[in-house]
Amino acid sequence: MAPSTEPMSKSKRNAHFFKTFTSVAKGKVTLDGENLEDATYFIHSYGKNAKSYSLMWKILLAITIGVVVLLMIKLGNTSEMALRYNEQAQAEFGQWVLAVIGLSFLSLMFFFMGLLMGNRAKAWRALLVSELRKRADGDTPHKSLYESLLRELGA
Repeated sequence: MAPSTEPMSKSKRNAHFFKTFTSVAKGKVTLDGENLEDATYFIHSYGKNAKSYSLMWKILLAITIGVVVLLMIKLGNTSEMALRYNEQAQAEFGQWVLAVIGLSFLSLMFFFMGLLMGNRAKAWRALLVSELRKRADGDTPHKSLYESLLRELGA
């Protein structure tokens, strides 16, 4: 049994395939000798994580918009004199602005992480599909397994 196909814990397997697919994408190594069932599972879980990051930024954006609306309502209900001369009102306004900035930053962070992870998942899926097709075209005893994995990946 090749070292890369020995039983591993989930975190070690994910780290292994992350490193492996990154190297394959750069053209440094190939997927020869890899357990493609585990690789397929990794691609599925990585794709799900990318989708969850995409959902999280949308939720955070909605919350940010809600906070901005509340801030505008609060600003409209506060007198101009209080905003100019009342230190407590100024501090409270500053806290609201910091909350909006923080939520905006988190939204942007999750947006870019989801985008990056989604692009990686697509590229790695394409690499895995090409390897599975190459192995399925050959006359191997695991041909049905490779075809099943291809169907699972939607290829």
